[in-house]
Amino acid sequence: MADNARDADDFSEREPPADGDPFGLEAYLEHQRAEFANGPTMAELLARADRRRAGGMGVSRDSIVRIQRELRDEGERV
Repeated sequence: MADNARDADDFSEREPPADGDPFGLEAYLEHQRAEFANGPTMAELLARADRRRAGGMGVSRDSIVRIQRELRDEGERV
């Protein structure tokens, strides 16, 4: 597997789908490929997640539970 997915293939020269259906599967897949082609690699995503975990940027479980209970209780009062 390539270290960097962006270097694996150059898809910038691709032609539109042969069937010409702008709502077909081929058009959808081409749109998805183009949208994600220049995005972060898996290695970059994992490194970002590691930095966030190490930096304590996450929300604690206790905070999540507290907020959910507050929202639920607020909804019951309405």
